[in-house]
This record gives sequence, C-alpha cells and structure tokens, in this order.
Amino acid sequence: MADPSRSCRMQGLSSITRAWKQEGFTLIESLLAITILGAALVPIVALNIQSLNGVEGGERMTHYMFGAQARMEELRAASFSLLISGSDTYTICWSDTNGNNDPCGDSDDESVARTWTVTTDPGSAFDSNMKQVDVTVGNVILSTLRTQVEP
Repeated sequence: MADPSRSCRMQGLSSITRAWKQEGFTLIESLLAITILGAALVPIVALNIQSLNGVEGGERMTHYMFGAQARMEELRAASFSLLISGSDTYTICWSDTNGNNDPCGDSDDESVARTWTVTTDPGSAFDSNMKQVDVTVGNVILSTLRTQVEP
C-alpha cells in the first residue's frame, strides 16, 4: 500500500518544480549571450577594417605606379641630350563611391609629388653615353638606364 505522506510530498515537490520551470530566457542569460556575441564580433570588425585599409593602400600604390610609368615613358621617348631631372604634381582622380568614373577636379582628387632624377654617370662601370633615370611617385620608384645611340 502506498504511503499517503509520500504522495503528499511528491505533489508538493512537483508544484515547486513547475513554479521554477520557465518558457524562455532570463534577462541575465540574454545579456550574457549578447556580451559573448559582441566580444566575438569585435575582432571580426577590426579585421574587416584592416582589410579595407589594405585594399585602399593597394589602390593608391597602383595609381602611384601608373603615374611613375607614364613619366618614365615620356622620358624614354625624349631625346637623350634633353634628359634632365625635374618634378611635377601627379593628380589621382578617385572614382565615386558607386564605382562610377569621377571627373578630375573635384574635392576627392589627390595630388602627389612626382620627381625624376637623371644621373649622367651612374657609376664607374658606365660610360658617358649612359644615363640612369629614376622616377618617384609616393613610395614607388622606377629606374631604368638610357644609352645614347650613335647614328
């Protein structure tokens, strides 16, 4: 036969258990989950920003290379006797945020110093019919040797 006091204790225990039973998350659990999620997202956002800065730096280096290459081609086409050192300003026309071509002359353009150095006697191994040409734009340096071709 079942003990009536035991049955009464079981009913009381089950009502207490039901009172503590919950259907959702508590405020503390929710705040803890948000904190953990936020802590996990901080490095991901930081890496994303670093990646975007790297892409922008690569784009800038590409523009510097274009500017240096354009001046180098002009110096290669020039007469050997007219090669002299000099400098000017190279303007980078950035495209707008939608990727469309943006005309030069607006506020987002960037001007960079472009210098070229012509050395008549680059070293003892070269004769006077040879010149070294170095073109610098930003942190890009292109170098070449020019020789005078005798007719």
